[in-house]
Amino acid sequence: MPHIDIRGVSLHYEDAGQGPVVLFVHGWAASWKFWRSAAALLAPRFRTISVDLAGFCGSAKPAGAAHYTIEAQAVRLRGLLDALEIPKVHLVGHSMGSMISAVFAVCFPHRLHSLTLVNGPVEGPTCLFPKSRLLVLPGVRRLMFTLARIRPIRRWVAKDFTHACPLPDELVDDIIDTTFESAFASLDSMIATNVAPRLAEIACPTLVVYTDRDLVIRARQSELARERVAGARSGYVADAGHCPMIERPAVFEKYLQNFLSSVPSVPPTAAASGTASAESSAATGGANRAEAVAAPRPR
Repeated sequence: MPHIDIRGVSLHYEDAGQGPVVLFVHGWAASWKFWRSAAALLAPRFRTISVDLAGFCGSAKPAGAAHYTIEAQAVRLRGLLDALEIPKVHLVGHSMGSMISAVFAVCFPHRLHSLTLVNGPVEGPTCLFPKSRLLVLPGVRRLMFTLARIRPIRRWVAKDFTHACPLPDELVDDIIDTTFESAFASLDSMIATNVAPRLAEIACPTLVVYTDRDLVIRARQSELARERVAGARSGYVADAGHCPMIERPAVFEKYLQNFLSSVPSVPPTAAASGTASAESSAATGGANRAEAVAAPRPR
């Protein structure tokens, strides 16, 4: 279980395969394990890195809500690439991880070969269904966090995450591998963040994967991404809920594999020299842009 220190925060990640790098970013209350099937499929042709975001599962859970904002997570992903000496990646994000990935694409475009967004929110204030919003109200969240320690209640909480099949217990248990602060500071930041006005700035090849039975994130969120990211490709997974990579892995993986195979990837050794100078001048600016992108906008 490799870990790496990124600005004082220990991140767990899984690293397999060789070739152009695919970085997988999980959603809220999830882990790297959600990507296990997709990573195994790609490993013969790609190097796959599946990370646990700060505050979740195998990564550190430091005190302080500032660690768990969407922009902080995006900047930390850049730090992970720097530490692993990876100049560019194919970035794949699901749910909250999709929003983090979109912010990364706006702020650090020179670090991407491509972007894949899977059932992701882009307009935080409108992204959740009413039941999901109810469960995170201040008066309800502490009760739910405590009761989720009971497995049958965890299963009840997780049942809306999928449609075609139940979420395996191993993944259901990820729900409680957080702290109260890391879980809800992350969620609060997602709900407060509106990246939709900046989607037109995403210039890399982009795939938007969406489903018809998602009961967590409203369908309009993927519509916004498909409408506003120039040239975005679509991957529709029928009869699936919020987690198509778990529910319909063959369909999801075919979309992802075909998309990645269609995007030119400069080998890491060839890209490194050209990226170094660009990165040195863009690093500070990108971090500042992350704060600007993720800041709530006046209404």
